[in-house]
Amino acid sequence: MNMMFFHSDYRQRLVNWEGFARYMTAMVRANIDRYKDNPLYMEWFERLRLESEEFVQFWDLYEIKQKRVATASFRLPDTPEMEFVIHSASVVDNDPGLHWCFYVPSTRIRHRGESIASTGARHEAVLVR
Repeated sequence: MNMMFFHSDYRQRLVNWEGFARYMTAMVRANIDRYKDNPLYMEWFERLRLESEEFVQFWDLYEIKQKRVATASFRLPDTPEMEFVIHSASVVDNDPGLHWCFYVPSTRIRHRGESIASTGARHEAVLVR
C-alpha cells in the first residue's frame, strides 16, 4: 500500500493502478476492525489518510472486498507490459495475523501499442526483443 500510494514511479508502472488501488483500499476497510488495537497498523492507516488524497477518495467509497485472485499489469523498462495473477490468502495456518501473496506471471504479455496476447505457456511470460 505504501508503494501504491506514496511512490509515483510505482503508479506509472502499474497499468491498472486505479482499479487495483481501489481493491486494496476496500480490503483494508474489510479488515480494519481486526487491527484497530495495533498501534503500528493504526499509525500506518492514519498516514495513508493524512498524506494520500487518492486513498481518502477510495476509502470514502465505503467498498468492502475480501482477498481473491486479482490481476496487475506492469510497464517494465524496455520490455512489454507484463500481467501478473495475484494469489493471496488470509489466516494462513489458523493464524489471523499471517497472510501471503504471490505474483505469478500470466500467460499474457503486451508489446507497446498492441493488445494483450497469449504466449501459449502456462504461468510464464515470454519477453522478446
